[in-house]
Amino acid sequence: MKILSLLSYVSRISLFKTIRFNVHYFGLKNGLKLPVLVSKNYILHTLKGSVHIESPSFHQITLGFGGVGIFDQKYDRGIWQNSGDVYFNGCASFGHGSKISNGGTLVIGNNFSNTAKSEIVCQDKVTFGDNVLISWDCLIMDTDFHSILNNSEKTLNLNKEINVGNHVWIGCRSLILKGVSIPDDCIIAANSTITKSFSDSNLLIGGVNNILKTGVSWNGTFPSQK
Repeated sequence: MKILSLLSYVSRISLFKTIRFNVHYFGLKNGLKLPVLVSKNYILHTLKGSVHIESPSFHQITLGFGGVGIFDQKYDRGIWQNSGDVYFNGCASFGHGSKISNGGTLVIGNNFSNTAKSEIVCQDKVTFGDNVLISWDCLIMDTDFHSILNNSEKTLNLNKEINVGNHVWIGCRSLILKGVSIPDDCIIAANSTITKSFSDSNLLIGGVNNILKTGVSWNGTFPSQK
């Protein structure tokens, strides 16, 4: 099955971008193992900072692939903008149109999947556990970018870390903002806005910080399982 999955990528791989990314971040020896595959429609905007993979091997990470039918795989451009530290703890898939802007520390767990056109903005620290599934058109952001000051010119809206646990499903068009922790085995319903942390596992969370159901779980397919 992994061979069939790889064959589906062949016509969409940019060999130049793939080699450039891998050799830049991992050096010649590990870079030529091509642990990261980059698609033709993926923009390598900023290749700074560092990328860490504990044991690099071919085709662990994919940038800009996928097959969500409601999006245009040819013209939905993904973006890599990194000047911080990125840690991949296993396999990960970032679908077409997915964007990463990192100036802090971004940690991606094993079997991570971002289906299409979602954005991760990290200026402090964003951590995803294992088996996390992010649907399309989501925004996960640990910063406000612009400062809000009080009368004493003190910044009131500092960047705050985001933590997403293991086996979490974030539904389409959801917004996860700074300072949020989402426990293991939770589901974020489509079009939700999450601005506060939760402590219990197995929750269905929706709307604006509302617990809709408890004691739930979910099933999904991840990159290394295809």
